[in-house]
Amino acid sequence: MKKTAIILAMFLSVFIMTGCGQEMDVTIYNATGINSTNGWIAINAHTQANDEWILPTNYATSDEDCDSTNSFTYKVKENDILEIGGNGVLYIDDGSGNISESEFTLPTGEKTLYGDLLSTPHWYAAVNMDSIVFYKK
Repeated sequence: MKKTAIILAMFLSVFIMTGCGQEMDVTIYNATGINSTNGWIAINAHTQANDEWILPTNYATSDEDCDSTNSFTYKVKENDILEIGGNGVLYIDDGSGNISESEFTLPTGEKTLYGDLLSTPHWYAAVNMDSIVFYKK
């Protein structure tokens, strides 16, 4: 009986530490302030099983503003490592009608995504000009 309890405890601790392999939604959104009138931006999200790009035409100030013009959502497996990066161009008006382009590269960020024991969280990644902020709700 004692051996059974020890084996069960070891199994449960491994199960909790490694997760149960659930699928979760991750919404990646453009929080840079760049839209189609002041430049363009391309955001890449990559996991071992998934690689996607978005060319958003708008931006969101929070996850509550996410829509098809500024974000995309896809499924990842628990314990996947999500890597995000990208690049773009910012249009700069010198005030006299001359527009120049300033190329930029977004910072790269990565996060190991994990679930909750009794629920499946929804993850978000806010892509800013100087950082990528990962959080779950």
